[in-house]
Amino acid sequence: MAVSDPLATEPRMCASHGVGRSTLREALRILELLGVVAIRPGRGGGPMVAAPDSRHLASTMALLMQCSDTAFRSVVELRKSR
Repeated sequence: MAVSDPLATEPRMCASHGVGRSTLREALRILELLGVVAIRPGRGGGPMVAAPDSRHLASTMALLMQCSDTAFRSVVELRKSR
């Protein structure tokens, strides 16, 4: 799929993945935060493929570092050692 290609409709995605509408919407919200999906509002809108950028990578890395209790200085030290 290419950027801005529409995804399947909510009913079709729910059926194909065996999940309820609220579960699907929550998953789409998470994918939107990660930058891989954009939600077009209004009639004829819906989820479409997006292209994540460096902001999305940075927030994901920050979350990963926070969850694994990794200090930023560890990243700097690793970078210096190469």
